[in-house]
Amino acid sequence: MNEQEIIDAVIGKAKEKLQVFIDECNSQKKPLCDLRIDWKNPHYEKKELQHLYMLRYFYAYLLEFWWLFNFIKLDRFNIFSIGCGAFVDLLGLFTSNKSYGKNATYCGIDPVDWEYRDFIRSILPHNYEINFQQQRFEDYVEMPDGKNVLGRANVIVFPKSIEYLDTSVWKKIVEETDFKENVIYLVMNAMDFDYKKDVYKIDYFAKLLETKEYNISDIKEKTVFVPQWFCQFPDSPQYPSDVSDSWFFKLPSQCISYAQCANEECYLKKYNSPIYSTGSFQYKIIKLVKNDSQC
Repeated sequence: MNEQEIIDAVIGKAKEKLQVFIDECNSQKKPLCDLRIDWKNPHYEKKELQHLYMLRYFYAYLLEFWWLFNFIKLDRFNIFSIGCGAFVDLLGLFTSNKSYGKNATYCGIDPVDWEYRDFIRSILPHNYEINFQQQRFEDYVEMPDGKNVLGRANVIVFPKSIEYLDTSVWKKIVEETDFKENVIYLVMNAMDFDYKKDVYKIDYFAKLLETKEYNISDIKEKTVFVPQWFCQFPDSPQYPSDVSDSWFFKLPSQCISYAQCANEECYLKKYNSPIYSTGSFQYKIIKLVKNDSQC
């Protein structure tokens, strides 16, 4: 599947699943007030919120990771994704130009079981070795297997997740992990409202790796990204117009309370369209190289 086919397939599946949920609510005369994403406490264990998330954010996040992985120069990818969600970062690797035909090993850690993982796994090539652990990062790396997997990683990704992580245990984790790669990339894309806190955390992780005889070789960071429509990027795939124009835009009107609702903070009223642009795209990539390496 090419990039456009992937986007069409994932968005189409999310629309179908969310419509089933809405139809069930309507049949039970239940309004859609709870169909909202609270970034501070998102409750992604609810499948309907997973569908809404994918409809609104998947397209933009996929293209963000496509962009980010084009900065990473490796012959092979051994990825450790902390807060991996639905494997959108892995799809971004696959769609980036540098990844075609290359082997990839991927370990995703997330306490939530995202419904889309098996579907996305089926899209990816057979030379991608994919492992998923439904645990908190801090719990997984307490186990010997977790430390071994982290130690073999050459890309450690924090996909919109770093703000939720407890840094108090990181020093112990790094001290007890045998990092084997000569080059390690730390990759973070962050929420705009907590960017400074998130940067502090990834910088702290990099400082801990410096105690393991790594040096910072390169840093790429964008804190204020000028909004640009993804469709303006060369050869950029498009969000399916039949979903964005004729379905997503009219989503609030499917609520049985829509006509009488005076709540101006209604999530569906405020956010009844996908994210199309880079307006809140903020990231930092840190490349670390082992002292005795020639890389």
